[in-house]
Amino acid sequence: MVDSANSASANKNSANNTRTEATTADYKRVLAKPMLYRGIVSALFALVGVFFNTTPTVGAISAAFAILFLTSALFYWPIMRLALAPSYRTAITSAVLAWAIAGVLAIIMRDPAGMAIAVAFGYTIGGASELYGGLKTRETGRPSKDTTISGALGVIGGIIMIFMATSDPHGIFGMASMITAVIAAHHLIAAIGYMQDQRRAN
Repeated sequence: MVDSANSASANKNSANNTRTEATTADYKRVLAKPMLYRGIVSALFALVGVFFNTTPTVGAISAAFAILFLTSALFYWPIMRLALAPSYRTAITSAVLAWAIAGVLAIIMRDPAGMAIAVAFGYTIGGASELYGGLKTRETGRPSKDTTISGALGVIGGIIMIFMATSDPHGIFGMASMITAVIAAHHLIAAIGYMQDQRRAN
């Protein structure tokens, strides 16, 4: 009787471990490409902002911000329909909506203060959503940590951009570029790591 109970307990633990590993692998597989694509676009945005020698027009800055946030929403959109934890899907849905709204606001807001607030909204609300999703799925390991870090960077970046609302367009674009560069580096490193894990698993 005792041996049977121990065997059943061992089988249950083994099943739970397998399920956790499969879930972690699924998160890595699902997040690899969206994080890679978002990282690439963010890196390009940051490079333009850092190495742009002349002061860009307000229209050009608005377009750059719109592309940054709308593509982020586009890349993460498929995650909402995949079989991940409900709390994670809800968090990503909230982030996607925040980025989409920020992208639209970036087009509408043509004054420096308005653009800074639009960017702050996208970073802060999108980041807070990612932060929630990461913290609610800690059992997935590295995907949870990467999502949490991404969210924290977004929230910090959003707070910084609020204080940039009184700056000129060049200052707003430059600060946003530096924030985005850090986010881009994190996403690229995480995505490449996920892809390497998938190759080793295959």
